[in-house]
Amino acid sequence: PRPQAIDVRIFLEAQPRWLNFESGAVAKIGLPKESIGSAQANSKLWLRKQMLPNVLRLSFNMDSRVLGAKAARGRELRGIIAGMLDRAEYVKLFLGGQGEQAYGPVPPGVVGYSPGIRFANANASQSGVGVKKFDPPVELEMNTFANANWRQFAEWVALKVAPAGIVIKPVFLR
Repeated sequence: PRPQAIDVRIFLEAQPRWLNFESGAVAKIGLPKESIGSAQANSKLWLRKQMLPNVLRLSFNMDSRVLGAKAARGRELRGIIAGMLDRAEYVKLFLGGQGEQAYGPVPPGVVGYSPGIRFANANASQSGVGVKKFDPPVELEMNTFANANWRQFAEWVALKVAPAGIVIKPVFLR
């Protein structure tokens, strides 16, 4: 049988989506990270957790004079930036603690995942100990979307790489 109607609603922000769900205007939603605590405390809700792959990924402009393939310090800078991002902290802050950190090439929740296959510690430089500090600081722009989640992510990346003398200036795209 074919449905008689399809009701599509677009919510640009997570909070209105959550408020509409709580009021009964929407039957099912992906839970915004800010609402996990109140959802768990609400006995009227049926909370279904599902493991979905989420990849923390930064793309670098390989034509860049600072970070690119031909840049003198490009590979070193990219490695330091990638190494200073704390994946466990990412799960806590941006996934509301509702996730499992991947340690290998196949993330949890994907067919073929094996907890026994692990990369070397990807977060070796998180502590800042033994990390090269660039002097003068290296200034980089980070292009990202202009919504609250991406703004928070860009600010977090800037905070994490600052001990290495890398200054990230977010550029928010509209």
